[in-house]
Amino acid sequence: MSDDSLAAIAAFLDVVSLGRFGRVSTATARVAALEPLWRRHCRAATAQQSPAYVRSLEAARRSRATWRGWRALWPRIPHVRTDVAYVLKESYMRKGVVDMFSGSPGLIEVVSHRCLRFYAGGRLQFTNTPGHVAARTVALLYPSSRKEGVYHGSWRIDGAAVALRVHQPNALVKYELRLEPRWEGDGCCSRLRVRRFGFLESTADDSGIMPLEGLAGDAFDAHPLVRVV
Repeated sequence: MSDDSLAAIAAFLDVVSLGRFGRVSTATARVAALEPLWRRHCRAATAQQSPAYVRSLEAARRSRATWRGWRALWPRIPHVRTDVAYVLKESYMRKGVVDMFSGSPGLIEVVSHRCLRFYAGGRLQFTNTPGHVAARTVALLYPSSRKEGVYHGSWRIDGAAVALRVHQPNALVKYELRLEPRWEGDGCCSRLRVRRFGFLESTADDSGIMPLEGLAGDAFDAHPLVRVV
């Protein structure tokens, strides 16, 4: 992704998100340090007539050393883990087929899943084949159990090295990641919404993945990179 594209994304971030954005990779750090971005936030803060906010922005603009302050906020941000599998759920609406007896069923939601797993060093492995979510998740967590016809791909995401700890073999699917497009100003960003799930023993169909009561998930912005920690 070019610096111009990254700068267009960073222009929609607030000062806290811009600090997180600058710690994703060397490319985003270079973009986040651009003087026009900080001037934009200073002008916005001046319009809000908040002297304390203006002083904090000016201090951050003058010295990149103030980025050390983001370390205090970093533990509060939901992080990608390496000891679980993730299910990326995508859906869209389409018109149903008109039936001469029952009429049109209206709109139908078409749902697809992609199983993901993050490894040490920022490597991401995924399955993009049709099938039951539970079976594909097992294939990711336990490579020896892969069946014929299940193909895998991988790519690398910039991030810090992480330790790989696989435990709780019965808790295969713990989270659902849903990409939600969101319009802000003149651009579109993606919100990565995290929901916590539990794994049931039934693998007959996708109903074996059920949300746990009282465990509503958190949400954080990808913009559009995912940080692996």
